Amino acid sequence: MKIEDADDLGTLADLLLDVARLIRMVEPLGEVPILTETEQMVMRVVDLAPGSTPSEIADRSVLQRPNVSAALRSLEAKGLIDRTERTGRNVVVRPTKAAAIALERLRKALREVMIEATEEADIEELLSLIAPLRELELRLFALRRPTRTQMNRSDLR
Repeated sequence: MKIEDADDLGTLADLLLDVARLIRMVEPLGEVPILTETEQMVMRVVDLAPGSTPSEIADRSVLQRPNVSAALRSLEAKGLIDRTERTGRNVVVRPTKAAAIALERLRKALREVMIEATEEADIEELLSLIAPLRELELRLFALRRPTRTQMNRSDLR
């Protein structure tokens, strides 16, 4: 990689953050549950990794465990998660059918927003970004800073 390309990576990161912020600002139409940003992050982890424990959700989302616990209580009250199964002493969190329906409604609403925003764009070119962005997400997840929970666990070893 050339050193001048590294500057472009900073621009790319800034642009991705701005695009994500702008997508979040568009209010989805239809019957989509209103979720806080923390609830959205937790729900995304639960959707991507059903059967995770609250600690695993906190680690993956890089949220503090008390914030995850509060979000889980709220999501359970909204009927979007189920935490009744147990493995050992840990509660296992899974999305409900209502969550799957809400997620499909949200994706449909976001799809409509993207269709409107990309009216004159080459959609195939934009769709070709999915695989590299997923790979980037995995690599960034591997590089994330440890949470306090993770740091406290390593102190115990």
